[in-house]
Amino acid sequence: MTEQAGSGSRDDLDLDCFPDNSNTDGNLVEPTTYRDCGRCRRPQSVCLCSALPHAPLKLHGKLLVLQHPLEARKRMATVPLLDLCLKDCTLIRGRKFSVEKTSGLGDALHTAKQMGSPIYVLFPGAEARDLADMVRVHSQERHLEGGLQVQQAAAEPHVTHRGSHSPPWTYLLIAIDGTWRQGKEIFKVLMPLLEGFQADVVHLPLDSIPRENWECALKREPSLGCMTTAEAVARALGILEGSNEVQAALLAPLRQMTALQAAFDPATRARIDKGNEMMSISKRNFGFKMPKALIPA
Repeated sequence: MTEQAGSGSRDDLDLDCFPDNSNTDGNLVEPTTYRDCGRCRRPQSVCLCSALPHAPLKLHGKLLVLQHPLEARKRMATVPLLDLCLKDCTLIRGRKFSVEKTSGLGDALHTAKQMGSPIYVLFPGAEARDLADMVRVHSQERHLEGGLQVQQAAAEPHVTHRGSHSPPWTYLLIAIDGTWRQGKEIFKVLMPLLEGFQADVVHLPLDSIPRENWECALKREPSLGCMTTAEAVARALGILEGSNEVQAALLAPLRQMTALQAAFDPATRARIDKGNEMMSISKRNFGFKMPKALIPA
């Protein structure tokens, strides 16, 4: 899922990679001013620290965010909230990526493949499948595989089989951050790189998408199932982790961010009250087909 920007956004600059603005593990580090909070890096008047978890959350899987360079310049970007809330959030900024040359991407993909961890790309394209359905499929496959390994281990106790030890991640989730046009651009670059990794493109289940009283409606979105990157990731991780607590912890700062915006922006207030009723598909801003499950009847 990606974040929606105004139709006047310019995403045609010749930028292969934004100047390095990340720390050694790939997490986002934004410059701050003396007026900004040292933790959430926002102005003191709109500080979000009261809504952040006391300590970053540890996931059973791995989150990888591919961010368009222009998205990093926006003060209302939501990916920094993920970095503040999670231990296992790695951000890679750019427009072109390589499994061999892009630091963090190749390592994550090869680790997931080696350990048999499912790889999910969160993007609501026409071929995307329901995330909850795919989690159930992979869970059944792991259960069957585990049974076979138990039988093999009993027959060959001296042989070590894959999966005899718990993998470092139970999943690898790849999210895309940018405007919808930028997201489509990154998606088209990414998918050929994943051909050897059996990645599944997924969208959020329909029953996980808020219809009214949408407290995280920070921006106007073009269609049902579209939301900010942070909200989409929060809802996806809630499914992957099997934990409402993880989802709630990630949504709390975004909910507060939206409430602060709504205090002086009537449009944000209206989106919160009316939810997805305000959405309408805009081909100009969107640029690709949605999954059939998310297209209103």
